[in-house]
Amino acid sequence: MVGGIRHVATCLAASGAGWLDTAPETASVGADILIVNEDGVRSEKVTWSAGHRVEYLVLTRAPREGLQPRSSTSLRA
Repeated sequence: MVGGIRHVATCLAASGAGWLDTAPETASVGADILIVNEDGVRSEKVTWSAGHRVEYLVLTRAPREGLQPRSSTSLRA
C-alpha cells in the first residue's frame, strides 16, 4: 500500500529485530531520513541515525476528529 504512493521510491519490510529492526533496510537503500512517531522514539535510533548521517524525524500521532487514538500496543491487545 505504501509503495503505491507516487513519492515513495522504495518500500521494504523490516528484517531485523528489536528497536532497530529497520536498520538493515535503511542502510541498504541509502535513506536520507528515518521517521518514527512519538511512541517509537529510542536513544538507539538517534545514535544509529547520527552515525549513518540519516536525519531522525519524529512525527506526532494525532487521530482525526472523532477517531480514537491507537497504538501498536493497543492493537496487539
